[in-house]
Amino acid sequence: MSKRLRLFISHISDEKESAAKLKNVLTRDFLDLFEIFVSSDTESIAAGDEWLSSVAQALRECAVVVILCSPESVRRPWINFEAGAAWMREIPLVPVCHLGLLPRDLPVPLSLRQGVALSDPEGLKRLYKKISELLSCKVPTLDFRSLSQELEVSYSSFLPTKAAQVGIKEDREIRERLRQELISPKRKWRSLERVAIGAAISEDHAADLLRSDPDIRFSKGVTGNIIVGLRSRVGV
Repeated sequence: MSKRLRLFISHISDEKESAAKLKNVLTRDFLDLFEIFVSSDTESIAAGDEWLSSVAQALRECAVVVILCSPESVRRPWINFEAGAAWMREIPLVPVCHLGLLPRDLPVPLSLRQGVALSDPEGLKRLYKKISELLSCKVPTLDFRSLSQELEVSYSSFLPTKAAQVGIKEDREIRERLRQELISPKRKWRSLERVAIGAAISEDHAADLLRSDPDIRFSKGVTGNIIVGLRSRVGV
């Protein structure tokens, strides 16, 4: 008998109820066709097993990793550790955004994968399509709008800290300032230094945020300095 595919749900402890809900919904909609590993779930880790070893083994054996991303979780080291482990093993990685976070808010390396938002029915449909491809089965026939509402309501009981919400708001404002610096009609490329100055942030901070934007291209100027531009203007 062949071993069932395993899906790994990565999450922070504060959001274990959200992870459990997502597990239950996926199990229901895919008729229990695959195993789902949730590190906070007593069914995923057997009694007597060491937690970290169980997580490491599950990451080695899984076919896809779903990362629950919220304003709170993306600022925690463990989420990025598990995402990095999946990245290095070239395991399909799907960031699933909720609690107000959007795919455009994701940091590197999560931003380098096509994220979906639970508030977006089309995003949920893409998630189900990805899982269906791995299972070689048809996408379940569902009302994804109703499914989105079901998941969003179930997650509303947990709210990110005020600091996390403020942090996401500030990041969005800075990203918009960076983009405004890059849409100048005078030139397609600009030095990273000038863009950072225009956005009123450090060069390192600007580089980190720009790396997480799939529409940004980095290159070197004639003097060897780092220059940046929008792919939609400078090409791939």
